[in-house]
Amino acid sequence: ETKVVQYLELLKDVIGFETVKEKDLGALCRLYLQLVDDMDEQKMKKTFEEIKDDSHYKLFGVYNDAGELIATASLTKCFDLTEDARYYYSMENFVVDKNCRRQGAGTFLLKCLEDYVKENGGRYINFTSSAWRHSAHIFYESAGYPSDKVKGFKKEF
Repeated sequence: ETKVVQYLELLKDVIGFETVKEKDLGALCRLYLQLVDDMDEQKMKKTFEEIKDDSHYKLFGVYNDAGELIATASLTKCFDLTEDARYYYSMENFVVDKNCRRQGAGTFLLKCLEDYVKENGGRYINFTSSAWRHSAHIFYESAGYPSDKVKGFKKEF
């Protein structure tokens, strides 16, 4: 029995964890609009075409029993020459549909991402979270990501 199946047993209404497909980009855009103020779906589709075959980039989703995308996050493999010269993964755009929060989908997604990183030899997951996302910070800390271990910086261009 796989770990994903074990996690699924904890949840009702969730059927799977898999890579997001092109047919789900509209749903992905709706999820992202719960994370950011504005989205250009056409630009998103163009970028999706560029990255969909990139072996270092994975866009994952959690789907409910109706086949609807209810949570998503991406992982990017980052190379590192320090320590054992093992890579780590950068997580971006972790979002759970506002109507599905506090029901286990986020925990399920994070556990699946962690398993993916471990199974693929990654040292750790690195990510930042916008300062205003207080409830997300509580979630991350409860999942074992201490906020006092590192400090993130971001400069937009």
